[in-house]
Amino acid sequence: PVARERWASFQRNVSVREGRRLDQFSLIQLQSETLEWLQNQGYAYPRVRATTDVDTTRNRADVRLFADVGPIGRFGAIEIEGATSVRDRVVARELPFRRGDRFSLRDLTEGQRQIFDLNLFQIALVDAPEPPSGQARDSTVRIRVRVTEGKPRLLRANLGYLTQSGGRAQAQWTHRNFLGDARTFTATATAETGFLALAGDGIVARRYSAATPLRQPYIFDRRLSLTTGPS
Repeated sequence: PVARERWASFQRNVSVREGRRLDQFSLIQLQSETLEWLQNQGYAYPRVRATTDVDTTRNRADVRLFADVGPIGRFGAIEIEGATSVRDRVVARELPFRRGDRFSLRDLTEGQRQIFDLNLFQIALVDAPEPPSGQARDSTVRIRVRVTEGKPRLLRANLGYLTQSGGRAQAQWTHRNFLGDARTFTATATAETGFLALAGDGIVARRYSAATPLRQPYIFDRRLSLTTGPS
């Protein structure tokens, strides 16, 4: 009953509806929406095709979807490729699923976003490769995580001018994998010197500041992080 209700709800919200214009793009979009819905119900490798029965006299077409859903999938082995300075477990802990959990495309997308949000990688891709040609679809789904690391250290500097405080300079150094474990350490120094300030009331603002925040991205749970440091 629950599955029927979900399917009925999906049918009510698809992009192709009675009375709307039908073209090839609409059919492709309908197939994609159906594939995504099935993958979020636990079917890792569904196959969907759409057919049309066109009545040219009435300018109408009946659309039929044929789905071969395959077995319900569960997450299996997680393979991580491309991580060199970052340990595999640091990448894996950002995934919102564990081995044995029911497959969900939504979880793959969320895991990819979480890994990219570590700010360590230029590219982060999480997918479930199709079985080799001729091999039966298995209920255990192999997960592949592919990452391309960016430079862990980043230096920024800028100069500016404010009428109230004159010349301004700022320098910032960031290490995005400080002591491993995907920690982010930042050291920032800012100087508002008052040099050549144009203060009409005779008051020139001068400010010197420094801050060294340290961010730990995983505190008991992937959704919790801690930032601390003097300033």
